[in-house]
Amino acid sequence: MTTGPSWAVGTAGDVPAEDLRVLLADARSSARDAYRTTAGLIRLLEVIGQGGTADELAARALEAVSEVFSADLVLWVRTWGAEVDVVAACGFGDVDEPRLPRLPADADVFTSRVPRVWTRPPELAAPVVAGVAVGSVVHVPVDPADPHQGALVLLMATDATFDPTDLPMLRSVAQRLRSSMEDAERRGTVERLATAGPRLARHLESGPLFTEAVRTLGAVTGAAWTSVVTVDGDQALLGTTGPWPQEDVGRWPRPIAALRSWPAALRGEVHSTHDLATGPDAMPDDLRGDVRSLLCAPVHVDGRPVALLYAMHPRPAAFSSAALDAAALLAGYVAAALVNGRLYDALSASEAELRRQATHDSLTGLANRALVRRQLETELAADRPGPVGVLFCDLDEFKAVNDRLGHEAGDDLLCQVADRLRACLRPGDLLARLGGDEFVVVLPEVEGRPTVTGVGERVLAALHRPFDLGAETVRIGASIGGVLGARGTVSVTDLLRDADAAMYEAKRGGRGRVQVFDALAAQQSVARLSLRQEVQGALHREELAVHYQPIVDLPTGRVVGLEALLRWRHPVHGDVPPDVFVPLAEETGAIGAIGDWVVAQACHELAAWRRLPGCADLTVSVNLSAVQLDDGDLVARVLTVLAREQLHPRHLRLEVTENLEKTPGQLALLDTFGRAGISLVVDDFGVSYSNLAHLKDLPVDALKIDRSFVAGLGDDACERRQGIGVGIVRAVLALSEAAGLDVVAEGVETEAQRAVLLSLGCRSAQGYLFSRPVLAQEVTALLLAGSLLPA
Repeated sequence: MTTGPSWAVGTAGDVPAEDLRVLLADARSSARDAYRTTAGLIRLLEVIGQGGTADELAARALEAVSEVFSADLVLWVRTWGAEVDVVAACGFGDVDEPRLPRLPADADVFTSRVPRVWTRPPELAAPVVAGVAVGSVVHVPVDPADPHQGALVLLMATDATFDPTDLPMLRSVAQRLRSSMEDAERRGTVERLATAGPRLARHLESGPLFTEAVRTLGAVTGAAWTSVVTVDGDQALLGTTGPWPQEDVGRWPRPIAALRSWPAALRGEVHSTHDLATGPDAMPDDLRGDVRSLLCAPVHVDGRPVALLYAMHPRPAAFSSAALDAAALLAGYVAAALVNGRLYDALSASEAELRRQATHDSLTGLANRALVRRQLETELAADRPGPVGVLFCDLDEFKAVNDRLGHEAGDDLLCQVADRLRACLRPGDLLARLGGDEFVVVLPEVEGRPTVTGVGERVLAALHRPFDLGAETVRIGASIGGVLGARGTVSVTDLLRDADAAMYEAKRGGRGRVQVFDALAAQQSVARLSLRQEVQGALHREELAVHYQPIVDLPTGRVVGLEALLRWRHPVHGDVPPDVFVPLAEETGAIGAIGDWVVAQACHELAAWRRLPGCADLTVSVNLSAVQLDDGDLVARVLTVLAREQLHPRHLRLEVTENLEKTPGQLALLDTFGRAGISLVVDDFGVSYSNLAHLKDLPVDALKIDRSFVAGLGDDACERRQGIGVGIVRAVLALSEAAGLDVVAEGVETEAQRAVLLSLGCRSAQGYLFSRPVLAQEVTALLLAGSLLPA
């Protein structure tokens, strides 16, 4: 039995040992970075997917970004020229409105259009922000073409060192955050609008109706000021306003044509202006200079505007797409209330439209995130067998098309993509657009991983064909992440998060790929990250123990040796298997101290056992990790332990696995052990090559036949299995005898297996037939028993 696998670093060839050590260190560092990146992404996606209001989402996400990237201050900002508007912040303590340093007109620290990292940026006029002396700044905009979409800003007291994958990952996180915040805003808007219909229905006269309308408009758009302009022939009147006093009603009749919003109102369009040099024409003169954003929603009756609902804000780009949709629906409510005799029917129709818009994408007509979550909740709660599948599709090269040909061409492309994706699905599957160029497919009926992969491959094939956008033909691709979730055991948030993470892995792996893993694998990944951190302190917390399994003389059952086996009893997870925690200890570097402790424990116990009657020739075997063999000081430390316990080197056996890479450094270290008199044993022999030729370079003294070959011995129910096992064991024994090597058979569990091994000439074995691995205090009783043969 062995405590852990070996590690592969490539073929040594003629490359110098020092170069190989450098390559191995680089490979391990890259593996650790990739694991940390994936685990950090999963953590961030999990936080973003937990739901809540837009403010709650932003607060949680920024705190998680601060933890994952060790940032002192994190902000979610929107920019307008050199102005920076802080939407949310983390690390500023109790400051309600954190302020960034004033920037010169040409500064780009907080306004760059591409993800950037600045070390000690000279643009900062004030180098200290919220008590932090800024050493580096990371700025990650969501959309380089539109700074109003938002950006993540990380400020650090130290010089930031970012892996090449960190900035794309932060861009992905920022896009998910923006999308989730918009969804949260939309949900809140829908909830507020749902109560507006009954309130408006109470008012059958236009005056109270418009008063209620401007009050509701402020609530659903977040406007600082609202008003309504009514239309009388070719004249416009400033009607009910808020929060100004009611005596403003009926001010300034002026020609309709003088209203800048009138052309859009005639077309029935909700009009939004991001930045205003002067105030709009629908507000008191004393507030004109304060307004930077204007929203106008026309109220149509019989195909013509009868009123204009205005919302205003002092911040540029203050109104989101959710606010525009809400204003349009509210205008529909008001129009319905103005139509005599059709009030309640019109309201019902508006409510139906509200429900449809709340669950569907306005551009493609596909389901949106809200409907996806509702569908997944239903499917995961359903009492029927089989998992639920989800595909997360992100278009490759869409941004380049959108930037080069414009947003209209980009919208056309998205609609064509939606049409092709519909053709890829089966009856009952749900296709949705989450925003931007992200699509999701819900697969309620799947047999397993091949079904999810198959649908994903059909999507890739459909998107591979060129798209005709009128001006030119373009080609795009997609990166697709898939996930399987068991009904009743996984949440919607976890499922979407894991599909998103799988998509990110597909994109990192080269794009144009389908990457599928199940929810259990993702949960295990997060659990593995936790164990990876905890294994480093397991030795200090005294959670590790050494168990010993006897190695017996087959004819007599007398104990001739013991194998030391490392065990980890976790206070929460219980017994953690060695094949789980040993690789984690290797990754973290903890294996060195743990390995030294196992050798010291085993030698200390062996010294005491050898003083028992008949145990003077007893040996102990300890497994060595391939990582330990890269430690040039290991031999000296082992020999020091042997000298302290007054043991001869031949009383210690070190076990390595057959598929050891055999780098020059490892071979030199093993040769030093051999020359010092310590025996070397190849564990699990036959699993990798079943060929003694692969051992010619190793100073080996003994082999252990893997349990998989011993298991077939004595199996009278399957002659073929029995014959194969006998043939392999006979060949290994013959070759070992010719090479002068001892042989130990592992995994002996039945008397029939022992009898066959004896008939073939095998002299030593270990397994449950004789004893399970036991603690040191139980070994003494086994040694004094004389024989471990079954009665």
